[in-house]
Amino acid sequence: NAFKVGKPLISLVFGVKYLEAYDLIQVMLGAIVISMLGFPQESLLLMAGKQRAFLVAQTIASIGYIVLLFMFCHLFG
Repeated sequence: NAFKVGKPLISLVFGVKYLEAYDLIQVMLGAIVISMLGFPQESLLLMAGKQRAFLVAQTIASIGYIVLLFMFCHLFG
């Protein structure tokens, strides 16, 4: 499991002072995974001539991003 290896790997490669960034790295990893899952669908919608569906999906994703951004900014500071 990558999460069990993460802290020792960060301290070994970058030093102990970078362990504070471990929680942020986990959040960023989750965001990257979600982003990569949605990447092929965007191209498929455009190739299928479903530009309106693509626009709706992008709008919903953007609104969700902004809401989560404000929530997490207040939560994590």
